[in-house]
Amino acid sequence: MIYSYRCKKCNQVYQLNQGMKEKHEHNCPECGYPCQRLFDAPRINNAKPGFYSEMLGRYVKDTHELDRGMEEVYYKHDINKYLGNNRDPDPQWVEEKAKEEAEQARQTEIESEAIAEYSHAQSWCEDIKTYDPDKGVFGV
Repeated sequence: MIYSYRCKKCNQVYQLNQGMKEKHEHNCPECGYPCQRLFDAPRINNAKPGFYSEMLGRYVKDTHELDRGMEEVYYKHDINKYLGNNRDPDPQWVEEKAKEEAEQARQTEIESEAIAEYSHAQSWCEDIKTYDPDKGVFGV
């Protein structure tokens, strides 16, 4: 973690990257006088810029990117109507959602056709069971 220190003599502030269990007594790099550790919001030394968003499942570089990502999630999952958001969605999101809905409709149509064909085949099999080869007719 990154810790901040202030020299008690010359008031110079500097930062050190060190573990939480390490000794937090240091001398000023300028004058050599003992320094006091400053308590501020903890900062983690992370190679990736920004922070990880559990909601989005990815790293975002700032809160603006997080807000845009959340707007996209809300739009794609139709949450806006429950939250009362009246924002205009990004045209790309609208296009992606329309493609997803068209694909779902196509899958539903394919499934319906398959069910209809299966029903037709089933009724044909029932007709075959009633076929009388001697008379050459169905439904006897």
